[in-house]
Amino acid sequence: MSPKYSAPLALFLNGMRVAASEKFTLAFGVGVYCMYVLIFSAIWKHTAFTPRGGQDINFVSMVWYIASTESVTFSGVQFREQVRIDISSQQISGLMGRPLPYWLLRMAQLLGRGALHFTLLTAAGLALGFWITGHLPYQIGNGALLLPLIMGMILTLVACFVIGMLDVWGQYARPAYWIWQKALFVMGGLMLPLSLYPEWLHKAALWTPFPAMSYLPALLMLQHNAAALSDILLVQLFWLVVLLSLALLVHRAAKRHIGAVGD
Repeated sequence: MSPKYSAPLALFLNGMRVAASEKFTLAFGVGVYCMYVLIFSAIWKHTAFTPRGGQDINFVSMVWYIASTESVTFSGVQFREQVRIDISSQQISGLMGRPLPYWLLRMAQLLGRGALHFTLLTAAGLALGFWITGHLPYQIGNGALLLPLIMGMILTLVACFVIGMLDVWGQYARPAYWIWQKALFVMGGLMLPLSLYPEWLHKAALWTPFPAMSYLPALLMLQHNAAALSDILLVQLFWLVVLLSLALLVHRAAKRHIGAVGD
């Protein structure tokens, strides 16, 4: 295999091995995730839903909705802290001097970590969701539901990489992440589908990348329409291009800044 492809693959696999060695982190993450699903399942059980916007919103679909959105966010928020550690420990200048670009090096490795987290969270979510509802998600048999979820995780990872890089210029990553997290909570429909929002807020949210990270990956839990899958993936692909372009711009600016003033 060409080094152009073998190096990122090796880093991806290394990330999975690192994640597998972090047994406490894995167990804690799965435990908190299951707690979230159980808590919101108890809420949805005593909530009267009515179908809206062509979506089948009921107790069963909402359990699977929350299980989907949380699996994406729980597995995709590692980037920010790792990038901040690279910057605060002054390792970033050395990493940027390697043949492989820092953004690709770090993303490949942490994508491997996120992939293992996502796999375990998805397995836990499927088992817990079936135990709670007695039903499996629509189209789970052909794996179609996993594609938007995986894309949502990747979008979240790229966004967290951009936020983490802000610490090159000062202690900006933490407040920026706080703002991003709250925006994802509201504009991304993390707990409630956007179709339940006021119409003006629903429309405004769709102009942001946040629905592509959480709401759209979970949409097939509410909208049993196989044709929607391609539309969802196209929207996610658009935002992936936008966020990757932003990540490259921030990476180049950070490299220039480090070259000028050091890390």
